[in-house]
Amino acid sequence: MSPKLSQRIAVSWLLAALLALGAAPSFAAVSPVGIGAFGVGSLLVDFTPQSGGQEVNGLSTGGLSFSYSLGSGQLIMAGFAGTSNNVDPLYIMPVGNTTGVLSVTLPELSSLFGFGYLVGGSGRPVPAAVTVTLFNGASSVGVLSFDAFPDPLNAGGFAGLQSTLPFNRAELSFGGVPGWAADNFRVTAVPEPAQWALLLAGVAVLGGLTRRRSARM
Repeated sequence: MSPKLSQRIAVSWLLAALLALGAAPSFAAVSPVGIGAFGVGSLLVDFTPQSGGQEVNGLSTGGLSFSYSLGSGQLIMAGFAGTSNNVDPLYIMPVGNTTGVLSVTLPELSSLFGFGYLVGGSGRPVPAAVTVTLFNGASSVGVLSFDAFPDPLNAGGFAGLQSTLPFNRAELSFGGVPGWAADNFRVTAVPEPAQWALLLAGVAVLGGLTRRRSARM
């Protein structure tokens, strides 16, 4: 590998690190992903430690904080028989107003976010009504509306998305849906700045070794 090529690789890694840390345009490219995109180190919150009937607005569990707004409805823990690929027997669902917005605050800046959901009862198709808006602090960085990946056992699926810019909050809305439930929230954090620094240091060392090797030849 030539010294110039090593330098180009180092610069590419540096640019990628700056993008991940937010030194980039204020709006991200957001795209859907399946449940397989969430690796072993991803956070999973499935509400198992909670109790049925509990109010979700203001709840903090497993590193996530939840709030529910717009309209007079409540968001509660509900437990019904049956388990799908994406929703377990204990999940959250609105009562009285299904058009509200569920806000999920994450423990750290993240690049992947997803959740399992049901809509309108079994046997109904999954509508194109799941909208997720991502925020970094108070600033919106991206939005995606999509059908999600369908669940073969229930009328629902897995709604997963990735962003080219980091975010620490997600707002979920289910417009036009007569009823919905959400569970199994998954989050993948972006690398810490210290990890990026270590990675860049490694690239610099590799470049130095390559230059030495080239000089000896």
